[in-house]
Amino acid sequence: MTTQIVCTGPCKRTLNHTEENFHMLRQKGKPEKLRTRCKQCHGLAVKAWQEKNAEKFREYQKGWIKEDKASDPEKWRERQFNQDMRKMGKTPEWYNETFAAQNSVCKICRRPEIEIHPKTKQIQRLAVDHDHACCPGDRSCGECVRGLLCAKCNQCLHQVEEVPMWLYYVSDYLASYKK
Repeated sequence: MTTQIVCTGPCKRTLNHTEENFHMLRQKGKPEKLRTRCKQCHGLAVKAWQEKNAEKFREYQKGWIKEDKASDPEKWRERQFNQDMRKMGKTPEWYNETFAAQNSVCKICRRPEIEIHPKTKQIQRLAVDHDHACCPGDRSCGECVRGLLCAKCNQCLHQVEEVPMWLYYVSDYLASYKK
């Protein structure tokens, strides 16, 4: 049997006292129990506190993130990967399938990625290339994604697309130094 209670927040609605409507209160050494302020009112109160105490909240967040990253770096790497795929309009499954279809190598030079990520000190994933004429910047609609490239090929392709006649200039430059 579900009991109904009146929310102690500003809405004062009468709701079923369940996890669907109320957050669980967890305190060390005490049994878990449902809060008496509904999720909507709780969210508004938290947001108001964060805005009022922006600097304090930012410092708390930095400390928590740093601590959590240190405790489980692989979880954070996975979270970043998922976020990167959403920015490209693709899923991690799409990346893994494409990576396998490309035999784990760059679509242009046919070599594996060798660049080391400056923060994680691990070999970077191949970059998801997209047509910047369709979606400028580092986000994509997902329709203009072309393939997976190593960092070097991705940078070269950027030059080819951004600087008219770049390939001609490179060829001319190399020819001028031939012995």
